[in-house]
Amino acid sequence: MREVSPMGAGIRRYLERVKFNHKATVAAPKDKVWARLMDIPAAARCVPGVASVRPSGKDRYQGTLAVQIGPVRLVLDGDFAITARDETAGTASIRADAKDSRVGGAIRATLDLTLAEKSAATELRIATDLTVMGRLGEFGQGSIKRKADQLIQDFAECLARQVTLA
Repeated sequence: MREVSPMGAGIRRYLERVKFNHKATVAAPKDKVWARLMDIPAAARCVPGVASVRPSGKDRYQGTLAVQIGPVRLVLDGDFAITARDETAGTASIRADAKDSRVGGAIRATLDLTLAEKSAATELRIATDLTVMGRLGEFGQGSIKRKADQLIQDFAECLARQVTLA
């Protein structure tokens, strides 16, 4: 969905809403994968471009992500929180809000994580509902999806390495 609406003389507000579904297999038991995912600072080290993650309350964090989409380098500063978790079911939800002041835009994302045991491995499914606002919305779904695919793939590979070494 793309909405373009006037916001004053010559200024336009862009809103791009994108949904993604990713799946990765980690060669480790579900309980080990769960423990690593819920250790947010450790899991964040697997996200390419994460510069910092700091606790800011129970299940709440602040962080910075530097990412390049096409020729533009973004520095997203924001907050995220675990909004729901059920270890027995292997499900969790994370809400993230971040902005890039230099480029002029923001993101809001909800990530629904599901873990399922698959013989000696664990399948991690991540459903993302992402809203991109401001000038960041000008990148379009194709560029945003390619970057999300790359980030999730790199994250899953790093997570698998961390869990198998632990």
